[in-house]
Amino acid sequence: MQSVTGFGAALIFMPALSVIYGPVQAVLAMTLMELPATAFLLPTAIRHADWRAVMPLGLASLVTIPAGAWLLVILEPAVLQTAIAVLVLGFGGLLATGWRYSRTPSLPVVLAVGGVSGLIGGAANLSGPPVVIFLLAGRNSASQVRAGMMAFFVRDAVANSGLFLARFVRA
Repeated sequence: MQSVTGFGAALIFMPALSVIYGPVQAVLAMTLMELPATAFLLPTAIRHADWRAVMPLGLASLVTIPAGAWLLVILEPAVLQTAIAVLVLGFGGLLATGWRYSRTPSLPVVLAVGGVSGLIGGAANLSGPPVVIFLLAGRNSASQVRAGMMAFFVRDAVANSGLFLARFVRA
């Protein structure tokens, strides 16, 4: 899925990995699996992304990733497993509707999407769906949307891997 679309591997693997290994180990494993694909996509993302949209999303996400990681550590595994399943089904359903955002999003909307993305990313490594839905719902060309997603996921993968490696080194 990751190699075909540039995103989506976590939507497929996180529910199963969290049941098999538990949420904390699943988030770490998924983050580490995404790094090589993300690095490969970086040159294209740098050239074609709409950085005015991607930068605020990424910055807001960076601020809330630690809060999501805190949730990952303190919540019971069963609660996180249920949350992951609900998020995957909810985001999948919303993507299937083809919903579009008709207005130009304001900065607070962009920051809110980024913030939600970081929170979910830190807790369940599912930061992509809010950003993907947001970018797909906009008016950018398909190549700009794909490059924007790739650029966001590069930032996302680096931030998540650093955060989780630091946590596991200390454990």
